[in-house]
Amino acid sequence: MLTTDCTGIAYASTALTGQQGQDLLAEAVKSLLAAHDGEAQALWSLSYEQHAEAPAPSSETSQSNILKFQDPPLDFVFDDAIIENVQAAWQKILPEADDFMVFRERGDDAEEEAEEEDEE
Repeated sequence: MLTTDCTGIAYASTALTGQQGQDLLAEAVKSLLAAHDGEAQALWSLSYEQHAEAPAPSSETSQSNILKFQDPPLDFVFDDAIIENVQAAWQKILPEADDFMVFRERGDDAEEEAEEEDEE
């Protein structure tokens, strides 16, 4: 919420590229500010475009010791497919391992317990 006695930050994005996308975002910000009190104004603005290359056709290579990952998506939200790709690579490297993303407790007691488990 924007108030008259403080500043706020607004983030906006669009799938439209080029000037059309920039104009759409500028109009949206203008409408947002006008809805507040009619006198609010943007003090600073930053805009940019992200460009993605065509995705890699496969994570497989001709060399068995090289694993190639696809570029991450350009979304602002973390994509679970990244974890799935990392898990697939993990399983190729350690096919017998069943502890992908299994983390031990941190701290002094946890370190001692880990050492005791390793000794057994």
